[in-house]
Formats: sequence, structure tokens, C-alpha cells
Amino acid sequence: ADVKGSVVVASGFAEAGEDGAELQRQMAQIAGNEMAICGPNTMGLASFADGVALFTGDMPANVVQGQLSAVFQSGGMLNVLLQLCAYRRIGLNRLAVTGNEAVTTLADYLVYYAQDPETSLVAVHVESIREGDKFRAALEECRKNGKPVVVLLVGKSARAGQSVQAHSGNLVAGSKWGEALKGFGAIVVDNLDDMVNACSLLSRSDARGLSGGVQLATVSGGDCSWLSDLADNAGLELPDFSEPVRQALKPILGKEQFIDNPLDVGGLPRRGRHRFERTIEAVCQSPDFSLIACGWLLCRYTPLDRRVWDQVESLVYYFLFPVLLFH
Repeated sequence: ADVKGSVVVASGFAEAGEDGAELQRQMAQIAGNEMAICGPNTMGLASFADGVALFTGDMPANVVQGQLSAVFQSGGMLNVLLQLCAYRRIGLNRLAVTGNEAVTTLADYLVYYAQDPETSLVAVHVESIREGDKFRAALEECRKNGKPVVVLLVGKSARAGQSVQAHSGNLVAGSKWGEALKGFGAIVVDNLDDMVNACSLLSRSDARGLSGGVQLATVSGGDCSWLSDLADNAGLELPDFSEPVRQALKPILGKEQFIDNPLDVGGLPRRGRHRFERTIEAVCQSPDFSLIACGWLLCRYTPLDRRVWDQVESLVYYFLFPVLLFH
């Protein structure tokens, strides 16, 4: 009666057939409403904030503490996320692998993260959703508390659904949840790379989150129409510059017209790098934008490029404003 929680790493339960499913039902019955159980068939959980590591996965030596909390229905995929976050210096707070969810479900962890003052960003790997109403309510609470939730939803194909059932013994969430999750405020991605990229941007944004528009800048005027089409297809808002920002940019760019979004900065990064830095600074101070995305010729990265981006990086940290470099 004094034990309020346990982590059951062992496998051989619902994912192993009817006999295992009966063992899992007995475990849940014993736990009742008195004990939270992580698992069975799990890698466990960890809390950097509390110094707790009931975790059998691979913890990178260079992992850093932060405010990203993750709940995954696959321990192997969480291991990959940990490696990528350590490489990208994305700070982690709490981690959990739900396993077969005999007692404590994906929704329970999300409810906790929504209320956790140490968590400001959540990453979720979803194979199946057992408590849909609770999960939706937790997403809504995260949104209300200003905590973005990045969801990697798998199992959308028939073959993937079979794999999910073999993995955990649960039924797959399926493609029907994709649009529903977006409607509840989640950021739905298709792979771990996109999840890590989204978490990297969100973890470095200020209190505005990413609720404003995107400012696109490119070194080629020919890219502007192409980027406009891409943004429209992706549903990205590209606000026009306010008049004060437009007036500030005119002397920096050395032109009176075509100061639009996307913005053609021409050869400024190489021929007038200080003016390019001032362009970034002017946009960082605009309340209309929450992200700057800059096109760059990465194939010819030079010491000059390094000096430019060192300065841009200092602006990012000074203004707490995310700047994305793309090629």
C-alpha cells in the first residue's frame, strides 16, 4: 500500500499474445487506482530536474538539461531522439517510454507535462491513443499554458498498424488522428528529423512562441517567387513589413523599392556583411515576425560565412529570436 509507483521493464505481456495479455490484466487489477505503473515492456523514465533515472535506454554523455519533456511509445525511437537532442544541444527535462500502458497511459504523462512548471515544450511519439478524451484535454491544457506539443504520429498504413499491435498489443491510432491532432493545437510531423528541427526552433523562441509570421530572406531574387509558392503550399503566413521596419531597411539595403517578404538581400552577406547583420537585427525587433529563415549557399561555406553567422548567432541569443538557415 505504501508503493505508489513502479517501472516494469519486462516484456512478455499483451504484446506476446493472450496469455501475456491476461498477466497484464492481473497487473492492472492489482495496481487499481493506488499505483502508477510505467510499462510493462518499457525502457522506463527519467527526470533531469529531480535527478532520477529509472531508465534502461542509452543516455548520451553530452546530454544537457532544459525544458523539453518527451513521452514515447517506442524506446528505440526515444534513444534516437536523445542522441539528436544531445548533438543539437536541446535541453531535456523529463522522459518516459509508456510501454504497453497497463495502468499509466500516454494521456496521463501528457496531463502531467501540461501542469509541470519545469516543462515548456513537449515531444510525443504516438502509435495508439487509448484515452482519446483525456488526451485531447491534455493537448488543450498544454495550448492554454503556452506549451507547444510536437507529435510524431505513426501507424497510418495497414502494415504499420500490424507492427504497432505486435509492438505493444494496442490498436493503432491511425491516420484519422492526424488532422484531429492539428485541430487540438499539436504540431504533427512525419519523422524524427522534423521533430528535432521543430523542437530546436521552439526551445529557442521567446515568450511569443511561434505565433507570429515568418520572414524569408534569400541571396537570390529568383528565389522569392519560388519561396512564396512554398510558403503558400505549407500554410505559412508571410506578413508584409510594417512601415517603420520598411523605412529602417531602406538605407541598409540601399534601395527604395521591392522591400517585401520574401526579401531579396542580394550580395549583402558577402559584400556588406555588417549591413546584412543590421537587416537581421531590424527584423528581430519587429513584433510581426517570430522566425527568420535565410537561404544560403552552403556548398561554398567560407571563413567569411563563418564570421557572418557568428554575428547572426549573437543576435539570436541577444533577442532570443530563432533564425533558420536553409539551402
